[in-house]
Amino acid sequence: MVKILKNGIIALLFAQPIFADFDELWNPSCNTRIQLLKEYGFAFCLEKGYEDPKQSFEKQPSFMRHLGFIRGGSIELSMLGREKFEELEKYILTYLSNPKNIPITKHQSKLYVLACLRLYDSPKYQDEVKRIVKKYCKDCK
Repeated sequence: MVKILKNGIIALLFAQPIFADFDELWNPSCNTRIQLLKEYGFAFCLEKGYEDPKQSFEKQPSFMRHLGFIRGGSIELSMLGREKFEELEKYILTYLSNPKNIPITKHQSKLYVLACLRLYDSPKYQDEVKRIVKKYCKDCK
C-alpha cells in the first residue's frame, strides 16, 4: 500500500506542469487548457486500449496506474470541469471502436500505443480538442 501511495505521489508530481505564474494554475490560458485536454485524452486512449477489467487497480502494471494518476490527479485538470472530459472520452471511445484505427501485428496483437499516437497527432483530434475547450471556456475564442 505504501509503495502504491509513493508511486502515486511521484506520478502526480511529474504529471504537474510547471507554471511560472500562480494565476495560470487556477485560471489556465486557452492554450494551456487545450494542451492539458490533449494530454488527458492521450492517457485516456492508452488506458482504455490496454485496461484489463479483470485486474484490480493495485495489480495492474505501474504503467496503467500512472495513466490513471495522470488522468485523475492533476489540479490543472480539475479546474477544467468534468463535462469536457466526458465529451472527449466519447470521441476517443468512438475512435477506438473502429477496427481500422487499431494497427495489428502479424501475431494479431493490437498496437494501442500506435493508435493513440496517431490519434494525438491527427488534425481531427486537435480540432476536436480545441472545439471542446472553446465550447466550455468563455475566455477562449
